[in-house]
Amino acid sequence: MEIKRYDDALFYFQKADSAGHVIHDDLGLAEIKILMAEYFLGKKETSKAKELCEAGLAYILKFENVKLVPLAYVVLGRIHFEERDYAIARKYFTIALNVATRMKYIELSMQSHYYVL
Repeated sequence: MEIKRYDDALFYFQKADSAGHVIHDDLGLAEIKILMAEYFLGKKETSKAKELCEAGLAYILKFENVKLVPLAYVVLGRIHFEERDYAIARKYFTIALNVATRMKYIELSMQSHYYVL
């Protein structure tokens, strides 16, 4: 059942990604790529997750959408944590924590803080 839910999620993420390309919704694409990265992270496919998350972060930074920055860095941190690259993971979690704290994003602040400690 759990695998079916993951596959369904990927199907809808891919449809949203295609639609985002057609209508040139770069910020929507950024969020979709980060959510797809979380999907692949959940399936332990860190290389795909990293590629998607970095692409999403590139969109976010290009268009200066500060709202999505903490989420992107938390996901990147989790990817590196999963790969046991703890120094880089800590760096990303610290960035996420700083940005999320300034923006008063409690949930992302808590996630970042959990991994930094």
